[in-house]
Amino acid sequence: MVHQLVVCSDIFGQTASFKQWCNQVLPADWQLTIVSPYISSVNFTDEALAYSAFQRAGGIEKYAMRISAALAASLATKTVIGFSAGAATLYKLLSEKDYSQSIDRFYGFYPGQIRFFTKLKPCIPSQLYFPHKEPNFNIDTVIEELALHDNVKCQKTEFEHGFMNLASRGYNKDAESTFTQEIKQILSLQAGI
Repeated sequence: MVHQLVVCSDIFGQTASFKQWCNQVLPADWQLTIVSPYISSVNFTDEALAYSAFQRAGGIEKYAMRISAALAASLATKTVIGFSAGAATLYKLLSEKDYSQSIDRFYGFYPGQIRFFTKLKPCIPSQLYFPHKEPNFNIDTVIEELALHDNVKCQKTEFEHGFMNLASRGYNKDAESTFTQEIKQILSLQAGI
């Protein structure tokens, strides 16, 4: 059976660099599905504009509906990756419904909104990558709460929120390179390449 990689963007949506990243980590013979909070292509010049658009698009609740529909659209076994709002929304969805028959792993990068869902426990193995700090909450407290769940592994990085996104002020080229290689290697092992 075909394996599917589902990648959920942050509040910047499906940018050209994001789509390029998804294709770069995609193992051969896997299908790719990219989910964005927006119906059409967008291009934001900064985080404030992107956040405002994300809220106007319905925030986490509407994004959860879009992601849920994408997950239901295929019977293929899936690996899911999320960034920021996409990661937090995935975490919430994977905790509220048992996807263990259709999703094998979840990788989430800088899921800031996860601070509202720390009591939730995902049904599948989840690896979360956090920035070294967040302005609105204590990262260490959130990691401690999440670490109580058997399926959740957390890694605190030395980078800023958005370190994988070229459009983010927290972008870090070295971090992007390091974690792109890590995800690529993990997915290759899953694919048996």
